[in-house]
Amino acid sequence: MDASEPCNKCPGGRADVFTAVKREGGESYEIRLTKPPGQVDELDVVGESRLAVFGRNTTNAALVNILELPGGTELDSFMCYDPSLSPDHRFLAYLKPFPGHPGPVDITNEYVVYDLTQSPASNRFNLRQGVGYDAGMPVYPPGATNATGEFVASDEWSAHVLVSEGLFWLGQTDAVAFVDRWQGAINLVVADVSQGARQPKVEVQLLDSGKIVDMASCRNKVAPSDFDNWSKDPASLVSVTDITLAEAVPPQLRLTLAPHPCLTSNTVEVPLGMRPSTPVGSR
Repeated sequence: MDASEPCNKCPGGRADVFTAVKREGGESYEIRLTKPPGQVDELDVVGESRLAVFGRNTTNAALVNILELPGGTELDSFMCYDPSLSPDHRFLAYLKPFPGHPGPVDITNEYVVYDLTQSPASNRFNLRQGVGYDAGMPVYPPGATNATGEFVASDEWSAHVLVSEGLFWLGQTDAVAFVDRWQGAINLVVADVSQGARQPKVEVQLLDSGKIVDMASCRNKVAPSDFDNWSKDPASLVSVTDITLAEAVPPQLRLTLAPHPCLTSNTVEVPLGMRPSTPVGSR
């Protein structure tokens, strides 16, 4: 970034100015970001014609600006949580955002994928007239539409909760994996978007919390009060820190768990029903 200059038409009253230089020939271009975040975290080139700018105005939410290269025309801008860029920089997976203080309601997660090579309209549903839809195509849970305001659960039991520390792209593929807890069950979700974000191939596998959490042996390792609370919902003890493709035939995923005295192991191997397709560079 070279400078920050006044901008009457900009929401924050200023624009950030960047300079982009082509490696071949050294030609330079000035790019003005009219919706700049308070902090810029990362810049990623998408193909040869787009730039994704990641920043934030608050601690948790990320602001994504998609610009056209070389001129810097803004194509799209949206908020999200836990953004994760695919290895080939084509897809961005994230959690649907919700207000910082949504009131006395239970929040449910929707898992979304945005195709950075497509237009803003292609990355939004248009199902019902008069209904607004946020950026990105939902891949989970079933029935999600990413409609504006579609983040409220009927109660805590019905809320989808992310229990992995983010969304993980599997090796050099266009398949993203995460773990979700819903109604006391833990589900491993793998969404293959190699055919496009509008046509995800989604596999959901129920993880057996009884094999991951051993409450019987845990009784003498923790305080009685903690044991009583955890016994009511053993699945709440599972937190996944990493998801990777294991070197195995048939294909498997390896889940790394946050250490806890009630777990049987810090890793779980899960057979992968579908083989993630379209390795980076094979298109």
